Amino acid sequence: MHAQLNIRQIPAGRMDETLQIYRDSTLPAVRSHQGFKRALILADRNASKIIAIALFETEADLTARTRTTFVDPIAGAPTTERYEVSAYDMPEPESGQAAYARVNYREIPLDRMDEAIRTYRDKTLPEVRTQNGSQGALVLADRSNGKIIAIALWDTEANMNASTPPGYVDAISGGPPVRETYEVTAEA
Repeated sequence: MHAQLNIRQIPAGRMDETLQIYRDSTLPAVRSHQGFKRALILADRNASKIIAIALFETEADLTARTRTTFVDPIAGAPTTERYEVSAYDMPEPESGQAAYARVNYREIPLDRMDEAIRTYRDKTLPEVRTQNGSQGALVLADRSNGKIIAIALWDTEANMNASTPPGYVDAISGGPPVRETYEVTAEA
């Protein structure tokens, strides 16, 4: 599976309008593309930032799809990043299921990427799933630059904040993770 992240800074006072466009226009359009598997819209209202994540079955499906531009008049073109989905442990989306997301960014030495991915898959994700309120997780990797993004989903902000991120990848990483938290505003 492959993922594309579209990252946007939203102008002040336009977050709700932008999220409505994602729900009403962008997600239905993206769902119609061949190979579509899943989408998440994450919002950090304090930072005026949105991350739209679309998952596709193959890299060819991701590359072949038509980019939507519904939000461009508000926020301009997004910063776009593409990843392989290295680990996926998420139930099917249901209304109201995941409400918050913790996003961990890590830099991994290129010669240790396989080890880091195995560690996430075999140790980190199973432990995260046992924590109260866990709603799944995914790990995205860019083997060309050593970047890994681990996203854990939670039912409530309190459960997310009470959870302890496992530190299994700390010894492999090129430094501590950068952690951000988001509201999950839409899933498809």
